[in-house]
Amino acid sequence: MGERLLDRVFRRRLRLQPLDRTELEARFVGSKVKWIGPKQPAYGMADVYIDDVLVASDVDCYAPAPGALSATIWESGTLTDTAHTLAIRLTGHKNAASTGMWWSSTSSR
Repeated sequence: MGERLLDRVFRRRLRLQPLDRTELEARFVGSKVKWIGPKQPAYGMADVYIDDVLVASDVDCYAPAPGALSATIWESGTLTDTAHTLAIRLTGHKNAASTGMWWSSTSSR
């Protein structure tokens, strides 16, 4: 159930402006979550929060060449099987080789 709900929230491919603190948030029920999307030459870094707790810092969405549109960018460890909130926040940081600070999400499961 949680996987389908998150897919609906993230199904629109969201490309957010390259601004510090741009955020995408979704609620889900489950014991695990994955951030799935493309890695690209102009993409930056984002922080990942679960239930308002920082769980991953400066997750790099950069790739030297355009790649698959459905790569696993980040995956949680095992969570309590209950309701959670996932937030992905652009940090304004980027890989030194990146040409920008964009990021995108195809889905989250």
